[in-house]
Amino acid sequence: MRPADAGASSFPVAGRWAVVVGVSEYKDPRLNLEFAANDARELAELISTPTGGGFPAERVRVLVDKDATTREVTRALRSFLTKPAPEDLVLIFLACHGGPDPRRPGRLYLFTHDTEIDDIAGTAVPMDEIQASLRDSLLAERVVVIADTCHSGGLGGRGTRGAATAEATNTYLAQLAATKPGVALLTSCEAAESSLEDARWGGGHGVFTWHLLEGMRGAADGFGRARDGIVGVGELFDYVRDRVLAETDGRQHPSIGSTPFDRDLPMAVTAGSEARHHLDLARRLTALGWLTDDPAAFRCALHEAREASFLTDLGGGSDREISLVCAEAHLAIGDAIAAVRDLDGADDQQWPPETGLLRGVALAEGGEPDRAHDALLQFAEALPEDDEAGWARAYADALAHARVSRGHALLVGAGTFPALPSINLRGAANDARDLAGLLKRTCGFQAANTKVLVGAKATRSALLAGLDRLAEKAGPHDTVVVSFSGHATGQGPDDPYLVTTDWTSEQTAAISAHELVEGLSRINGRSKVLILDTGLGPARPLLSALEGWTTLGVARGMALDVLVAGRQNGALTRALIDEWPEHGTITCAELAQRVDLWLRHHDFDMAPDVIGDPSTVPGATGFAAAQLWGLSRRGAVADVDSLAWLRENPALLADPRGRWALARLLLAAHDVEAAGPLLRSARKSLGHGVPALELDWARWATEAGSLHEARSALRSLHPGTHAPEDLVVNARAALDALADCRMKALIVGIDTYATPTEASRGAELDATSWAAGLARLGLEEEDTTVLLGPAATRERILFEFDALAEHGRRQLAVFCFAGAGSWTAEGRASILSWDARLPGVGDIGLDELAARAGGSPNVVAILDAGGGVLGSEQTTAGQPESGTRTVAAATREHAGRTPHLGPAIAPPTIGAITLTPRLPARSQSRGLEVDDPTSGAARGRLSSGLQALLAPRRAHRSSPASYAALGTRRNLKGALRVIGEAADEPVLQHRTAQQTAVRAIREFELRGARGCVALAASFRDRQAARNAVDPWTELELGLAFAALGDDASAMSSLRRARNLRGERQSRASDDDVWFAWACHHLGRLLYETGADLTEAVTNLRAASEVAPDEARTTYHLAHAIRTLVEQESLVNVATLLRRYLDLGAPLGRVDATRQLLDRISRTTGPQPGGPAPSSD
Repeated sequence: MRPADAGASSFPVAGRWAVVVGVSEYKDPRLNLEFAANDARELAELISTPTGGGFPAERVRVLVDKDATTREVTRALRSFLTKPAPEDLVLIFLACHGGPDPRRPGRLYLFTHDTEIDDIAGTAVPMDEIQASLRDSLLAERVVVIADTCHSGGLGGRGTRGAATAEATNTYLAQLAATKPGVALLTSCEAAESSLEDARWGGGHGVFTWHLLEGMRGAADGFGRARDGIVGVGELFDYVRDRVLAETDGRQHPSIGSTPFDRDLPMAVTAGSEARHHLDLARRLTALGWLTDDPAAFRCALHEAREASFLTDLGGGSDREISLVCAEAHLAIGDAIAAVRDLDGADDQQWPPETGLLRGVALAEGGEPDRAHDALLQFAEALPEDDEAGWARAYADALAHARVSRGHALLVGAGTFPALPSINLRGAANDARDLAGLLKRTCGFQAANTKVLVGAKATRSALLAGLDRLAEKAGPHDTVVVSFSGHATGQGPDDPYLVTTDWTSEQTAAISAHELVEGLSRINGRSKVLILDTGLGPARPLLSALEGWTTLGVARGMALDVLVAGRQNGALTRALIDEWPEHGTITCAELAQRVDLWLRHHDFDMAPDVIGDPSTVPGATGFAAAQLWGLSRRGAVADVDSLAWLRENPALLADPRGRWALARLLLAAHDVEAAGPLLRSARKSLGHGVPALELDWARWATEAGSLHEARSALRSLHPGTHAPEDLVVNARAALDALADCRMKALIVGIDTYATPTEASRGAELDATSWAAGLARLGLEEEDTTVLLGPAATRERILFEFDALAEHGRRQLAVFCFAGAGSWTAEGRASILSWDARLPGVGDIGLDELAARAGGSPNVVAILDAGGGVLGSEQTTAGQPESGTRTVAAATREHAGRTPHLGPAIAPPTIGAITLTPRLPARSQSRGLEVDDPTSGAARGRLSSGLQALLAPRRAHRSSPASYAALGTRRNLKGALRVIGEAADEPVLQHRTAQQTAVRAIREFELRGARGCVALAASFRDRQAARNAVDPWTELELGLAFAALGDDASAMSSLRRARNLRGERQSRASDDDVWFAWACHHLGRLLYETGADLTEAVTNLRAASEVAPDEARTTYHLAHAIRTLVEQESLVNVATLLRRYLDLGAPLGRVDATRQLLDRISRTTGPQPGGPAPSSD
């Protein structure tokens, strides 16, 4: 292997010299180019870096634009290039015009800045000068000439470095290279071609130089050969030639000189730089894993860390940083043993002090409490002001007193016997699964330390291997639970005892009592419990003599398979699950007493038995706050059961950082109400000077509608507070979004109408009260439009409503209507303008208002009216009763019959939320109107109640009531209907502004995901250039895009990753890992977005076949199949209903059938076989 090092001092060439010439700006403007100077500057900058060539600054002569005169270029060739020694490397780069003198075409010149087009021979540099320098002045034996001189930008137009003189120039340069052995020559294009340049290449470069730069940065490493961290001149030339050819669709062919040269001559050492890029991506993927609680991201981080390690080995650098990333990722996926290996030697003084925390956690979870104690204390003493120092001391103290333990479980449910199906047990598998959930929920057992063997996996060999695994992993301070549910047999200690699923009629597959006890005896642990939901039989005497274990089994009667509350279980296991406390601890003796009472209560003729120490506490893991290290880093918890358990964890809630971490997880789960008190308590304990905590507080306050609190917290975040710069930027963006929350309102009140219509008592008083009440909430007079009585015509209401809806697309818009409600002639809910039902004037349908509001996310409609607004059934029998604000339905002649008056249809949502009255059940008379207790005047019940609840003293609470909660208050209980997607959001919320602010705050969390996209996309582009795309890179892009909410890009990347499995020539050892996760996430996204349920099931099934033990895949696959089956069933229903309508609907119920078709269409989308049904 060639030697490699990222440092300039050990670059594998003795000395490096360069002349770099680039001319965009000519003295004669007719010759000007756009990007030639930029090409030269960036190349000079790159080769001066340690990885880009390590050319010392004093040995690089850069001549750009006005400095690139004929005199200076000649001096560089004649004088500067006499200095290199024979063993040195010389690079000559030319980006400018080159060509013949029109008067003497046989003479070729390099066009310098001061070249005069009318006197080329007298002002330009003859190409002979370069030839003479190579032949006579230059002693160096390794020379690289790179020329982008096929330009005619000033002669033939912008965007090309033209073809007019390319053939002659290239021919001369080839002859020039031949004058000195070993000269490596690369020119930008062939004869009759132009060298293209454009801003799309790196912001402004020639396509040739852009790919030259990219190649030297590492993209050319491994082009046509194995990657080794060094870009050789042969790799570089081949890469540039092929990439330019592809990028220009064959219009530009870079040319490699025919003179033999050393293809292994190193041009750049990229191993160190590439390693840093991979390490940076690994860090960002780890952050992404914490943010999304996704094991796939941590697996990807480990992959990138391995790439970084490989390149670091090539470059001779340190892998200490890589080890830290690997340890964190391994801990995140529950592999503490691997994390300890990653940090082997981390007690060395050369490791940063913060390593102690990571190492301490890894050692504690890896079963080495003494070493963990020392590492945690070392961290706390080295960094006493660190936020986690106090927690580390508490953890170390718990370790010192042996209060910390991990939970390990082996849970076996042997109920399926392919060879003897007649003895199958339905409840055995449920026993194992239910115990796993119980231990996780109540005792904090981690999935990585819980092995469940059910179905075909519950074999003899798997059970014995599980016992061996516990013997290897369980430490002396740990808690161990082993359970077996199934059949037992045999009489003696060496007879078959526990029957496994590979049992046959020859009784060849079972575990003897002696084997069971021997396996148990090798397992360490502080608390060890064996649960046998089967007969104790020959195992009883051996278990009685087994030290350190407590057994819960069946003392009297036979073990039973029972059905309780619709679920099949073993009777003993079901009793244990029902009687096991959700919080706190219980001894085996106390648990057995509870189980005995449960069995008696259910009339099961059996009793429990305890063998061993009855005071043993099953499942007890110590120092519950030990998980705070991982919890404080997570941005979400995928397991909702774990979140519920965390909320009841007293050890966690006792720590302010624990309360903060839990609050952040609750915010991610959209439980704003529960997050508030926890954040408030954490701020009280930790102070208001923790930037990340203040940002979380601002997010909570914004989502809760407490804009004053949000603004205050955001204003506190500025550069002087030691807050990270990107956090400050996001805080400023959120504050800007909240700076101008302006509310507008359209208020309509109509007591009497232009036509003889039942009056609406108090409607105009409701309207004026709304105007006054909203003004007290901050509504400005110029932002309020009030239409009373005759002013409230249909035309005017709709005109003002359109303006309000437009405002509502960005900011809060409130529409209040108090007056009469009814139905249109088509049976749709409506409200009446003052001039309604005059000739040519129809009702205002609620569906018409909903259509005009469109997607305005901030429109709130309050309709204090009756009729169809109530969702009530239409009636033509007499006039509606007084006080109901209801007018009889409009009528029209239609084919000689009156309109069909169908069943009640719920009013549509107008904007984001619509509030309407409910007719009180106890009194139909005057049900929507009440007498004001102060003035005695009539009022609308809805308006009066809402205005009382939205008084300023109530609206400025730190946690405003939601719309749905308003209906539970005494004033409106049973009298308010809330319609719309915003029912659970705070009242009168500036949705767009607040959502924009929340997005800005969350952008700080998503910065890692955006960094993943940028880095992974860069890697993918380089890999594509080498025709070696890594599927891991596509998977990483998919995960990052998904975190950013870009589902389309995520699915595209995941599909590419999945498809690469079939394209790879050979199967790598980790193919199954990335393939399974790519299929899993592609299937999950297809299912969650509803894009294609069939493809979702296909991908999830493929993932499950490769990784059958991945519970997340199993969960999503089950739900995707269920949804697919339901949708296919609904499609069949819709087909039958359409056929019924086509056959003339002889049984009637046309409207009901069409409404059902509408609902099916909304659920499944339009289906082949006809348009969406109409209700006309």
